[in-house]
Formats: sequence, C-alpha cells, structure tokens
Amino acid sequence: MPWGHAPSANAETFVGNFNTRDDAITSGRKWYMGEAFYIVEGTMPKASCFMPSATDILELVAVAAGDIGGEAAVDYPDISSDSGAFFELETFLAEWAEEHIPPDFWVADGVPERIEAKQSE
Repeated sequence: MPWGHAPSANAETFVGNFNTRDDAITSGRKWYMGEAFYIVEGTMPKASCFMPSATDILELVAVAAGDIGGEAAVDYPDISSDSGAFFELETFLAEWAEEHIPPDFWVADGVPERIEAKQSE
C-alpha cells in the first residue's frame, strides 16, 4: 500500500509513492521544511479496472456485425456470459492490461493524518 504527503488533508494529489508511513513522514519533513503536513495511505488500482469488459467487447462486435450483415447477424456473436469463451476473453483483457498498461499513479483512500511541524531542538 503506497503512502504520500500533502500540505492539506483534502489535497487532490498526495506526493510520493512510499512503502511505509515512516518514509512518507521523512520525505514530508524535508518537503515542507518544518511546516505541518498530512500523510495518507492509498491503493494502486488494477489496470484491468479501466478496460472494457468482455460484454462491452462482444456488444461492439455485435454492432459491427449488424452493420455489415444486417438481420443475418442478429444473434452474432452467440457467446453467453457463462461460457469458456467469455471467461477467456475477460481473462485476456485483464492480463493484457496488467502487463502492458500498469497504472503509474495511486489513489489516496485512507484517512489523512496530520503530522505536526517538528520542533527545533
């Protein structure tokens, strides 16, 4: 789970992709030079969640087939959502996305924690 820091609890973007809370705090202390800031934990989204589903793809195929074949293509493609072919397409789309377009961002979905300014010693 990535961690990041920002000057505000409701910042649109939290800086960093730190492995630990402590790493985010260390970076934040350098970044904000003695000022208070916020850290938050987040998640890396799976690339597959941005991909069209097998249903979406098959609907596009059906529309294209209908444009070319008219009524003759009314039941094309005849693939049910519980078939092996459907599962194979769904799996292919997800695996392709994870391999070729992994996200380079993360989503802050934790509760922001205020880190007080470090007192001078």
